[in-house]
Order: sequence, then structure tokens, then C-alpha cells
Amino acid sequence: MKYLLLIIFGLGLGTFSSQAQTKNCSSEYDSLLKRKVYTFVDQMPEYPTGEAEMVAFFAKNLRYPDHQESVQGRVSLVFIIMEDGRIKGERIPHKKQNELTPIDKEALKVLRKMPAWKAGTCGGKKVPVKFSLPISCLMPIKEQP
Repeated sequence: MKYLLLIIFGLGLGTFSSQAQTKNCSSEYDSLLKRKVYTFVDQMPEYPTGEAEMVAFFAKNLRYPDHQESVQGRVSLVFIIMEDGRIKGERIPHKKQNELTPIDKEALKVLRKMPAWKAGTCGGKKVPVKFSLPISCLMPIKEQP
């Protein structure tokens, strides 16, 4: 039997609402990608079809192992949305590969399947933007036959 997870998103470093054109962009060095990435830009990246569709994408694609009866927890995904909208450098902060739980691995797998985003811009130029996306797993929902 497969399970769908009911998930709630809260956005960390990114946001889906339109930002005022501030031209005050913040950046930092990303050691995984070995390059400068932005944490705040004039126009933040956006999921191509909106926040609700992103939630639906995760709900449709996120699966948990059959033997699990109950799921509660939180997965914090961090990733970079590149200038072309592709996702790179996906990770779960403060965890090594051998420390990932099954739901951590599944959340990363779904993130890697995600379509390209609308890129973020700083001063009218497309730039890589670091995003943090916490996912709270509340309860499993049994799939209907």
C-alpha cells in the first residue's frame, strides 16, 4: 500500500510574492557550488505555475515507504535556482548523506524532478538564488484504489 503525505510549505529564504524593485541584492558564497549565490534579489524566483501548483507537485510525487504507518516531521530543503531556472545544489542542511532519513531522501528525489523555475533577477540580470523550503509532514493519506 502506498501513502501520499499531507504537506505544508513555509518559505524560508525565498518568497513567491512580487518584490519591489530595490536593487539591494544580498549574496553569499556557496561552498557546494563553489560560487556566489544570492539570498535576496529584486525579483525572487517563482515556481512556473505558482505556489499552489508546487504544493500539488510535492503532494502528487512524494511517497513514503509502505511499512510506515505514521509520519510526522519536518524536512528542510535548501537549493539554488540557477539563472536558467534549473535547481542545483539541493541538500538538507547539517546532514551528511549517510544521516538522511527515508523521508529526507524522498523529498530530495521529488525536488530533483521539479520543472525549471522562473529565475530571480538582480538589477535586471538573472542570477542564482538560494532557497530554503521547509516541508512539514503531518500525516499519511492512503491512496484510493
